[in-house]
Amino acid sequence: MKKTITIAELIDQIQAYLDGKHDYDAVRNYVYSRYESEDDILVADDADEVLSVLSPYVETEEAIPDQKRKLRLRRLVTLLEEPRGLPPAAVAVYALKFDEISELTNRRDKGTISEQVYLTQLSKLTPADLDVKLIVEWARQQKGDSEPMANKIGDGRN
Repeated sequence: MKKTITIAELIDQIQAYLDGKHDYDAVRNYVYSRYESEDDILVADDADEVLSVLSPYVETEEAIPDQKRKLRLRRLVTLLEEPRGLPPAAVAVYALKFDEISELTNRRDKGTISEQVYLTQLSKLTPADLDVKLIVEWARQQKGDSEPMANKIGDGRN
């Protein structure tokens, strides 16, 4: 049987966890299903980009539980629900790593770290391939915000 993993289904799985309809293991199993399923699994391109960020997060989180898991996943759902043609991997990193990105941006702006260190650290937030300059632009647009806002992230052509 063929099954396709889409962003909409991924959002539904995460939202069901956030709503208490099932536990985190269900999300983890869904993320890993493309590797472990006996069914023929197809992954939509945009969902594949999100999974390239979410899979390492889930794997790391399995070893070291994340106290901010629900917050991070809520941010991910919020930003992914705004289909605006933005690169899904960058959106996923921005949602899941918003606190780290904000902290690095503050440190760079205070002169505690150089621009080069800043860019290097941002590129280490995920093994996924993404446009770090886009993350930098979003962080600039949201300087001082406590939550990532979909209406403040764009394609970098402002």
